Amino acid sequence: AFSPDGQWIVSGSHDYTVRIWKVSDGSLLTSLPFHTKSVTCVAFSPDGWFASGSLDHTVRIWKADGSLVCTLTGLGGPVYAVAFSPDGQFIVSSSDDNTIRVWDVYMGSLVQNFSVHSDAPAWVTPSRTGVKDVAFSADGQKIVSGAWSGLPADCIGVWNVSEWYPLRLLCGHTASVQTAAFSLDGQSIVSGSLDETIRIWNASDGSTIHVLNGSFGYVWDLAISPDGQLFASGHSDDRIRIWRLSNVSLVHTISGHTQDVLGVAFSPDGQWIVSGSHDYTVRIWKVSDGSLLTSLPFHTKSVTCVAFSPDGWFASGSLDHTVRIWKADGSLVCTLTGLGGPVYAVAFSPDG
Repeated sequence: AFSPDGQWIVSGSHDYTVRIWKVSDGSLLTSLPFHTKSVTCVAFSPDGWFASGSLDHTVRIWKADGSLVCTLTGLGGPVYAVAFSPDGQFIVSSSDDNTIRVWDVYMGSLVQNFSVHSDAPAWVTPSRTGVKDVAFSADGQKIVSGAWSGLPADCIGVWNVSEWYPLRLLCGHTASVQTAAFSLDGQSIVSGSLDETIRIWNASDGSTIHVLNGSFGYVWDLAISPDGQLFASGHSDDRIRIWRLSNVSLVHTISGHTQDVLGVAFSPDGQWIVSGSHDYTVRIWKVSDGSLLTSLPFHTKSVTCVAFSPDGWFASGSLDHTVRIWKADGSLVCTLTGLGGPVYAVAFSPDG
């Protein structure tokens, strides 16, 4: 995760450590060996504090310099995701015990404990491997969560933050939900699953607006365009698809990767898409016609995730234990090394 000022990156690893790195030259500021099991997730607050979640059943909150503020305990299982509210007051965590917990950052106290499947229909089985991802909406009023549950269905949870109650569960997928995102206006949720479908949901009432059910393989990642008009999806059939959100129509099918497309991201101006793949490459595509600008074969293992900064630079993370930062034209800025394991997510701070 990037710090709010864009000067630092925090990483978590299977080597049990949290590390702080300087973006400009990739140098290590400090290593924090306080967790007792793998560190699965990290996130920055708007004021520069950061949090780490671990398989040791704890969330730790740190100041910008790496000093420990507090350790959040009492979680019923390994922690898979952490996220700060936009105002930095709260942190949400998701874990293996099928719960989402909301904490007061400054008090270090538990505010609410959501049981993800407490409102689920009788035909929905509890998740066998916990809640894998959580995210706040842009206005901080809602939380969306995805769970890996057993058949016959997977659900996405939508939670009201202001009154701390579950709005609803969005049930309909029949295999693991890999990715979910709010539309720009917050009115819709787009989700992708291993059931080879993309679903568009009404965020207000939880109804299904549309189901895209084609022969396009697993849906590994989704990205919403900056103007909110389009979304892109990466698939196990080696292709990227660009869709128009308003009428859920296919705009382009982009071919070129030779293995699964694991990550997709729109440039800030919406003119380009960057993708990462099991074929070890990062590729830049023109949105208007789906043409390839360039292929970047520098990673030595699968590229699992990509993200754009506000100024058009982008980053890629890989199973080769590195993060690479690139200029908009695909020229390499630097390679961040020293991570103790595969990289599964990258994100820029809002100011880049």
